[in-house]
Amino acid sequence: MVAIKSDSLEREAEKFLEYLGRRNYAESTMQSYRNGCNAIAEYVQENAMEQYDEDACRKFCMELLGGREYSALTNREQTMICYANRLLEFVETGAVGQKAKRPKNALNGLCAESIAGFFAMLENQFLSKSTLDSYSLYLGRFNDYLINLGAEKLSDITVDMLLGYVKSLNYQSKSVGYRTLGAVRRYLRFLYENKYLLKDYTEIIPSNKYNKNNKLPSLYTEDEISKMLNAVDRGSPKGKRDYAMMLLSTYLGLRSSDVCQLQFSEINWEQDTITIVQKKTRQRIELPLLPMIGNAIIDYLKYGRPKSESNYVFLQHIPENGCLSYSTFHSIVCGYIRHAGISTDNRRHGPHALRHSLAGRLLGAYTPMPIISEVLGHSSIESTNYYLRIDITKLCQCALNVPTTDYYAHNRGWGNE
Repeated sequence: MVAIKSDSLEREAEKFLEYLGRRNYAESTMQSYRNGCNAIAEYVQENAMEQYDEDACRKFCMELLGGREYSALTNREQTMICYANRLLEFVETGAVGQKAKRPKNALNGLCAESIAGFFAMLENQFLSKSTLDSYSLYLGRFNDYLINLGAEKLSDITVDMLLGYVKSLNYQSKSVGYRTLGAVRRYLRFLYENKYLLKDYTEIIPSNKYNKNNKLPSLYTEDEISKMLNAVDRGSPKGKRDYAMMLLSTYLGLRSSDVCQLQFSEINWEQDTITIVQKKTRQRIELPLLPMIGNAIIDYLKYGRPKSESNYVFLQHIPENGCLSYSTFHSIVCGYIRHAGISTDNRRHGPHALRHSLAGRLLGAYTPMPIISEVLGHSSIESTNYYLRIDITKLCQCALNVPTTDYYAHNRGWGNE
């Protein structure tokens, strides 16, 4: 385990801040990080710690928590915990994961030319825009990591650099680590096959056997959903918008991307239908515009929506009036769940949980799987089978009786001995 001596922590913090500066962090953010690093250094000194390592970081965070849940901390306290972990990540790996997305053309330096060719190959394979954006994000981080370690050209890449990058992904979630490794492995294979590299480094990158379906989908009961919807202040413009958006996820199962980017042309008021091409799958789907949803949208359009020429139905209630981001919609749903006093222990609590809950209700109503697949807009019924695990009642009906010892003895001839 890598650690930094306490008397060297100030210098390491300066390197950390220089690193963030090279990644174009805003000055206000830099100042916030600077204050955080000073607070961490003071804590290490006051507690006579010999070095800043995983144990010191944990003690610093535990003191901030003070026996409380993380969600009970102030924004400043949560930020300080984030800074402590990111400083430790930099100490151990020489880099930190970057949260913000970037367009493909923002890549520069080391990987710019080869990544342009790599994306041209991906686009010829008709990958979705969201997949291409993900590759851009992950390879942008990889590019920054190599540059920070002093690599000036692709031939400077070494096995140690790659192993260090793999280790740095321990600070990411399992799903992000899995997708990042897949993108980097595919990129390295492209570099070797197209003579950018003379060595094939793909074997260095582990396959990471992460299974995204190893957890049960998060479900909320009809009573909990009613409480969440009732928590919305439908008398305010923002509340009218939030209510209509959540109805689309709750009763039609639309993904957050499709809710946020819903356009007027996709609503047929005469036939009471919503017809969209899903952002994730590119599959066309037609759903009924239920009266309660239609009335909520009309209420928002008449009495809540800012005046705008935008084609998007749901807008930000700020001067720019653009469509909402997926993360904003996620925060909206989480806020109302908390406001309604609904426990989220061991359950996800964003818009996708509302989609899961719809699947659970349909299964409980003995709806055939092909119909559920059509409602949820899955490109394959195999995707819908993911939800079969949440119908515990019907799974119990499939259980086989456990044979007794007498059964085994009879069939194996043990009783004849």
